[in-house]
Amino acid sequence: MWARWARRGAGLALAASLIGLGGGRAESTQPDVVIVGDSLTAGNLNIIRARLEAGGLSSVRYEALSSRRIAHPVFSGFRRSSGVEAVRALKSEGVDPELWVVELGTNDLGFLPGCGCPDPTFFAGELIDQLVAEIGPGEPIAWVTVLNIADLPVSEQFNAALRRRAAVDPMFSIIDWYGTAWRRPELFNDHVHPNLAGVDAFAGMYLDGIGAVLDGLDRPPPSQPPSARLRHDGFSTADVAR
Repeated sequence: MWARWARRGAGLALAASLIGLGGGRAESTQPDVVIVGDSLTAGNLNIIRARLEAGGLSSVRYEALSSRRIAHPVFSGFRRSSGVEAVRALKSEGVDPELWVVELGTNDLGFLPGCGCPDPTFFAGELIDQLVAEIGPGEPIAWVTVLNIADLPVSEQFNAALRRRAAVDPMFSIIDWYGTAWRRPELFNDHVHPNLAGVDAFAGMYLDGIGAVLDGLDRPPPSQPPSARLRHDGFSTADVAR
């Protein structure tokens, strides 16, 4: 699995070593994957990293932060940057992975029921669109579905927005935490955060899901940009007071 990604990494490492042998400055390589996430990733980073590395996926940069929302910073003890801000900062550094993985949305679920909008799924889609736009056109993205076992309907509304985008955007994939765990309450410490068995399942989901997306990246580009095919009802997330 991921043979061509291993070859890519080996080739870049060899090139860097040859530069070093020639007296020049060895250039650092880009990560194959960047994961932008919230506490589900940040709070379990050591286990996730070890599991991915053991599975052959070591070229990963992790940018995860507790309480992180998709497009709005959180002020809780200290300012916590949004996913949009995290991506913007990474891109300003020149970070350019083969795959962006987004594990966000859980901390936005509470805003869907009170969005004051015709359709909370469209509202979620607007949030998703903001982060996708920040990553940029033509960039492969895999988004992890959300799961609050105490509020499955709202989780499903958000995940429906992910599926709508995946249906029209061939560069957008889904890694399905909801499908993995929604019938397994024994995996959770509370309604959102997994226990040790749940973290093992979460890390395994990352390994399998990221590997499958990397293996499937040889796809033709879309015939028209996703923005031309996605249709919202004119409601904007900016209309919701924060």
